[in-house]
Amino acid sequence: MPMQQRQPAQQVWMHDLLQGADETSPDETEPYHIVVGDKKIFRVSVIGTVVDSYVNADNSFSSITLDDGTATMRMKAF
Repeated sequence: MPMQQRQPAQQVWMHDLLQGADETSPDETEPYHIVVGDKKIFRVSVIGTVVDSYVNADNSFSSITLDDGTATMRMKAF
């Protein structure tokens, strides 16, 4: 199978991203993506204000909550 070219990141409001439909192609010719309106979103550029952060005691897990004015989204790191 030939290597797929990396998709460009798109700027999307968090609300639209959260309301989008998750899709995978049945024959796996396209990577996992989210459909927002008539666009297929493969990668996003996330911009927002950090409104909360958390790091556990042994530093094995952390999270931040971002707000872009339309919705909030929690990002996790292990």
